[in-house]
Amino acid sequence: MNHLVTLSVIFLSSSLPQGTTTAFVLVHPAIATCPINSRRSLVFPSPLSSSSSPSWNKDQYNWYHASKNGMDDTSSSSSTAKKLLFPERLNIIYDSKCSVCRWEVEFLDSVQKSNQQQQQQSLNTLPIRFTDLESTNGYDSILPSNGGITYAQGMKSFHAVTSDGRVLHGVPVFREAYELVGLGWLWNWTVDAPWMGKVANVFYDLFARYRTDITRGSPVLELIRQYEEEGRTEAVLSFSVGEKKDVSCRSCEEKFADTLTNKS
Repeated sequence: MNHLVTLSVIFLSSSLPQGTTTAFVLVHPAIATCPINSRRSLVFPSPLSSSSSPSWNKDQYNWYHASKNGMDDTSSSSSTAKKLLFPERLNIIYDSKCSVCRWEVEFLDSVQKSNQQQQQQSLNTLPIRFTDLESTNGYDSILPSNGGITYAQGMKSFHAVTSDGRVLHGVPVFREAYELVGLGWLWNWTVDAPWMGKVANVFYDLFARYRTDITRGSPVLELIRQYEEEGRTEAVLSFSVGEKKDVSCRSCEEKFADTLTNKS
């Protein structure tokens, strides 16, 4: 049985002499050779059809399958490329001063680089990038690649951003990262058995709550407080030497005002 796909002809009569009817048809190259049937519709067979209709070339075949999904191949790929935030597949945001986190990152990085070398591919095409919350250059949550994740959020739970903008945290970060380096089977049990996934989430949340107490000797809330306090101090010092910098909190404005008052 032939699989037929029809493209109905749209009849337009505007801007034409009264009593005149003209058909306007937008025809894709893949159906340019297809006949108009008795119903005045363009008809073309599936590539799997056994009829004796005109043969299909590669472009026609590809367009047929793309049209089944409601899009053209070229427009789909170009629109997807425009949406990507960065060339890698995943951006993991981590705390380099945490020994456990650092070990995890170093392990994933070594595996992905080993995979690329075995496949004789450039190390510039690695699937995972890593962003350090404690970088000496500072951490900027405003960058699109960081997904708006603040320092506080990143410290409280392991976070990652996919190149298409999805934000992950907790166990899903490990699943995604290990899948990208070819070790997804290590975390498949959290999906295959949903109840085990819930157990994994409970244990991870417990670890995240006390992570910095174990690895850095301070509660996470204390580290966040220190980070924010240092940020406020830097803002005030910048203003005191005449640098132009945005003030994002009331306490900073007050400190800056006090600095000017003391100078005068």
